[in-house]
Amino acid sequence: SPTRVIIAPGNHDPFTVDSLYRQVDWPSNVTVVASPEVTRIETDSSVNMYGAAHVSPSNRDNLARGFQLHTPPPNVLLLHASDETSVPEGKACYCPLSPRDLTDAGFDLALLGHYHRLRLPGPHHRIIAYPGSPEPLGFDEVGPHYALLIDIDGGHYSIEKRQTNMTDYRTGTVDVSGAESRADIEDQIRRWAASHGAGNSYVRLSLTGDIRREVDLNTEALLDSCSSHFGFLLIRNQTYPRVEIDPGEPTVRGRFVRKIQEQRELASTSEERKQLENALLYGLDALERREISAR
Repeated sequence: SPTRVIIAPGNHDPFTVDSLYRQVDWPSNVTVVASPEVTRIETDSSVNMYGAAHVSPSNRDNLARGFQLHTPPPNVLLLHASDETSVPEGKACYCPLSPRDLTDAGFDLALLGHYHRLRLPGPHHRIIAYPGSPEPLGFDEVGPHYALLIDIDGGHYSIEKRQTNMTDYRTGTVDVSGAESRADIEDQIRRWAASHGAGNSYVRLSLTGDIRREVDLNTEALLDSCSSHFGFLLIRNQTYPRVEIDPGEPTVRGRFVRKIQEQRELASTSEERKQLENALLYGLDALERREISAR
């Protein structure tokens, strides 16, 4: 206060009967959009603000198509919606719309939520801006995140991005080939943290390479010894233990190794080869009475 705040509920926070939006006495400077139809929002600004709310967690309607404005520029839309012309891989569409729908309706700018990465207006969609989420929400959202400061003067506008994230997500790979002990691997992880300045970062490290089967690669033990060098650490074991056994060995173990290796050579997909590699390791652990850990 006194800054005017307008909230347009989305698919994860829809304006429903039991919505948290209905359980708060909002101050006079805050407007929570409650209508599922595009509606003008009364402000003291020369900018005509419009918005709509999701009233269910599964709204798939195009709220802009067929809508027609009757107010002079500038007209700005605030909405949680998917630009259907450039949907990120794996992202579901909610309130799908296109830049053409928005220009046909008479909007000069659409400030949209739903996609978590920054997307500024460009030559093919000059009307749409996504600030993205102010903080990254997972390891698939590495890099800086922003809020947008927009200056509107008549029918013209300028956009300035302001970095907002205090959380830093990173992913990395450490090749532990040649490690002779878990202590060697711990040392490599600590060196990675120091060289990447990861003391306050959320990090997902993938351990790769071929290592001797005798090396104890217990990820829980690695986390216990290395987590203090990171803000948060997640370890993915993607190593492949070397099988240093002669397949011609005149034992059940040798015959087992030979049979699995023959099948692996005939495998037609990487998934099938991976299953056979795991079968080989599980089988050897069983034959040698080792502890069997899921891979």
